[in-house]
Amino acid sequence: TENYKALFIQEKLDGTTAFDTRYIKVLWTSFYYSLLTTVATLVLSIPTAMWIATRDARKLNLLFALVTLPFWISILIRTYGIRQIIADEGPIGKLLSLFDIPWSILYTPIATNLGLIYVFLPFMILPIYASAERFDFRLAEAAYDLGAKRMTVVRRIILPSIRPGIISGIALVFIPALGSFLQSDMLGG
Repeated sequence: TENYKALFIQEKLDGTTAFDTRYIKVLWTSFYYSLLTTVATLVLSIPTAMWIATRDARKLNLLFALVTLPFWISILIRTYGIRQIIADEGPIGKLLSLFDIPWSILYTPIATNLGLIYVFLPFMILPIYASAERFDFRLAEAAYDLGAKRMTVVRRIILPSIRPGIISGIALVFIPALGSFLQSDMLGG
């Protein structure tokens, strides 16, 4: 317990000790960014994975290759690439400057979140796709035929069927994002 004590208790110059909140703030910020990244990638991945799973075999191979393509490139290079895209003088900044819209998100929490989402999106899409690929879409069609509304079909038939992929994706995104400091340094300042 001495290491935890040294982590959270600070000894002042006069010899007294006080509770140190610096590391708790860092842990909370890491947890918050990781949670936000997980939710954002989940919201983006479910429709994407379901759409990929419904394509024919020829298109499926191409789409699967596009999702796995980022794994062939280093995270450092991908983070540097997203940094160039969202920079003030990057393509988004130049496009928005044509309409006199100010753009400056580099070195902000938004940039950090965008970088984390960009890096971890394939980690969420692939397990959900693996579950969606095994889903029998005739069940959803039968529910529609019986009068179920779209959100009811999603909530009561599709999501329970792809739950193993969702749980795997959450684990594959949340845990590494919790300790991903590269995006914070390069994009968040």
